[in-house]
Amino acid sequence: MSINGPFILAPVEITDAVLDSSTVAEPAAGETAWVSAGTYAVGDQRIRATTHRIYSCILAHTGITTLPEDDLTRWKDIGPDLRWAMFDGTVSTDTTATATLTVVLSPGFFNAIALYKLTGSHITVTVKDEPGGTTIYTYDDDLYEPFPDWYEWLFAPYRDRDRLILRDIVPYMDAELTITVTAAPAAAVGIGMARDHLAQGLCRLAVNPVDLRRTGRVEVEYRPLRCPHPLADRRGALRRRHAARTGSSPARTSVLPLPSLAVQRSR
Repeated sequence: MSINGPFILAPVEITDAVLDSSTVAEPAAGETAWVSAGTYAVGDQRIRATTHRIYSCILAHTGITTLPEDDLTRWKDIGPDLRWAMFDGTVSTDTTATATLTVVLSPGFFNAIALYKLTGSHITVTVKDEPGGTTIYTYDDDLYEPFPDWYEWLFAPYRDRDRLILRDIVPYMDAELTITVTAAPAAAVGIGMARDHLAQGLCRLAVNPVDLRRTGRVEVEYRPLRCPHPLADRRGALRRRHAARTGSSPARTSVLPLPSLAVQRSR
């Protein structure tokens, strides 16, 4: 379903059930798993594959069996491990690898993907209607910012593209998403944040050119968030259809100064 006008991206939570596979191991190279009743010095770092977090020892100890996430006296949570860093909702932690990074997800309903802090030279995004099923969406491109015109294409230097938002993906209940970032054989690749989303329309813009020239203001016609998928909210769709026929729920209209209208335009 295509959304025209401003929109928001409602994130889909990435859990163990959603992440099918990743080329980054857990623990990754340089990481060490916590072992019960071990001996630990201050500053030692250990990961827990159950929580996907890294814990730093703040009090030397030995023979303790309490889990780090439950032992705040001896351990401090310092962030996600390498495999899960791209899914913690922030760009300050990223999942990195050499040459190739591939993750496979089964997030259920989603119609948009947002990727931030990308590192690499090429990206491929593939969506199938079910695991191992038919490919319904493919995005394949170099990680360079597009040039706005021929002059810059000929003379301007290439600029790395560090973020990507893909929309209008047909949502399927059992969809399988594969993201692959590649680079030269010894080059670093990485993703700072990867989230699947349900893109939802916010409002519809109605601009009166005469009024805009006279007052410098633009009229914004607000309507309820639209259903992200025809099967996701049948009752809401029926209510909106009834309101459209009877006129029982008119849209609210407000006027905002043009400079304060901070909304993202769809391309």
